[in-house]
Amino acid sequence: MILMNNDLILPKDLVIKLVDYMQKNPDVGIASPKMYFAPGYEFHKDRYKKSEQGKVLWYSGGMVDWKNIYSSHRG
Repeated sequence: MILMNNDLILPKDLVIKLVDYMQKNPDVGIASPKMYFAPGYEFHKDRYKKSEQGKVLWYSGGMVDWKNIYSSHRG
């Protein structure tokens, strides 16, 4: 299953890369790519230079603590 919003801009080979990763790492339960803000739509965009637009991470992975029902994100 793939969960995504309707405002994404995806690389053409995204699904191939995710499936390949999952096949090579059978102990992994969920895979997600790094996600960046669209250029000019960065959160706190006044903190970034024009040359940094489109390079600001929105999400780059995380961990789930199933014992305490808590997740933490990087990015």
